[in-house]
Amino acid sequence: MKHLLWFELVKCFNPKRSAVSFLLVVGFVAVILLGLWLQDRAHGKRKVADATLSEYLNAPMCVLVAESPGLFLFLPILAAILGASQVAGEWQGGTLRMMMIRPVSRSGLLLAKFASLGVYLLLLVAWLFGLTFLMGWAWFGKLGSLVVPNEILGLGGGFIILPADVAIQRLLFSYLLATVSLWSLASLGLLFGIVFEQTASAAMAALGVYFISHIISATGLFSELQRYLPTHHWNWWNRIYASEIPWHDLLQHGLWIAVYTAACLGLSIGLFLRKDIHS
Repeated sequence: MKHLLWFELVKCFNPKRSAVSFLLVVGFVAVILLGLWLQDRAHGKRKVADATLSEYLNAPMCVLVAESPGLFLFLPILAAILGASQVAGEWQGGTLRMMMIRPVSRSGLLLAKFASLGVYLLLLVAWLFGLTFLMGWAWFGKLGSLVVPNEILGLGGGFIILPADVAIQRLLFSYLLATVSLWSLASLGLLFGIVFEQTASAAMAALGVYFISHIISATGLFSELQRYLPTHHWNWWNRIYASEIPWHDLLQHGLWIAVYTAACLGLSIGLFLRKDIHS
């Protein structure tokens, strides 16, 4: 299993694919910082609590601003595509059949693929966090308190101010929880990759589930079903910024995510064991 995992890690960190993914994060962070700089020029003197907006523009604020679009839209798309390509890409390329003629456990192979993808996504999220923090520090030249709009918590207007020492801890914890959500979404992409045997179809199916779940949550027409929607739990990372962390709610969300991920992996293994790999 150790050698199989290493083999999958080497394939997952293919230089061309890794370069594209990590450079996309660089471009994304540059856009976020440029937007903050433009906001600072236009509205920097606006009062927020007892200080101006410019005084709150710091490295932690850059990390927070990058989090919502990065972990709600940008990285989930990458996670779905990467999850879908783990099996479907090799299926289409013909390399999966060549691997299966050797004495390799199908379930072990699938778990190794998921584990290597989990490491890849963890490093991608760490790259987003570290790069945003360092570039924000270099650009705005300071650390400091973190202003968290209540909209992030779904509480309407107003804001919460977290001290600098607390802010860094909350940001790290939030990004870690977001990584767990990306793992769950990637497991869904992996499942659809086995079902459809094509990367494009599998990625579209996984992203379809992701965005339809968000749309259903936003409309409020199915309030009784919201607790069962995957995105209701995958967005648990934003709860970290509350004045008091709701540990009980986080435990519930974590259990739901574990169930979704285990179900996707279980179905993936079951289907993969019965698949006739003919190309």
